[in-house]
Amino acid sequence: MPSFLESTNSLLFRTDFTHDKAWAALIDELDSTGLDLRGLLEYVSDAAYDGWTTDQIAALFRDNDEQSFVLVADSRTFSDAIWDVVANLPIANMGFEDFRDQYDADGLHRP
Repeated sequence: MPSFLESTNSLLFRTDFTHDKAWAALIDELDSTGLDLRGLLEYVSDAAYDGWTTDQIAALFRDNDEQSFVLVADSRTFSDAIWDVVANLPIANMGFEDFRDQYDADGLHRP
């Protein structure tokens, strides 16, 4: 069983491995915010999950009561939208309902 399945941290789950520079830039940005995200956010970057859909990822957590949400980083989501969610959801500054209306027809979060 992968260790992230036992994590109580929020997860940033990478499913696209064609944009290494974009992934690295995203991680650098998150790590350089000045916020201590340890204990809040864990990065999952394993090429075994390349191309996985959100349904496949959700199936991994179906029996996991500890994981309230998982952020998926695919080729469409290497953007500021992830930072918006990461910065606000774990500290309850915003809730799921605040983000719900910010999704477009493709299911992408648009701040």
